[in-house]
Amino acid sequence: SNTELLAIVLRTGGQGLNALAMAEMLLSRFGGLAGLALARSGELRTVRGVGEAKAAQVQAAFELGAGLRSASHAEEGTGGGFPGVFRPRPSVP
Repeated sequence: SNTELLAIVLRTGGQGLNALAMAEMLLSRFGGLAGLALARSGELRTVRGVGEAKAAQVQAAFELGAGLRSASHAEEGTGGGFPGVFRPRPSVP
């Protein structure tokens, strides 16, 4: 689930929350993944247990996803989806 994946990104919780509870709180507070992706570091840090490091982890994960999406679009030339990222690479002679 998105909550479990976000908990993996967070690695640990904080201030009495485990990583899963913190992930649930973040997703709820920002209205899901789309809202969380748009949140600025300062907004993330207003959530109990989220400091500079956790805010950076969350933002880095979304930046990686955006980079993957951009690379996929450029490679596929389709403007959508990730199929090119997961296809087998040609063998190197």
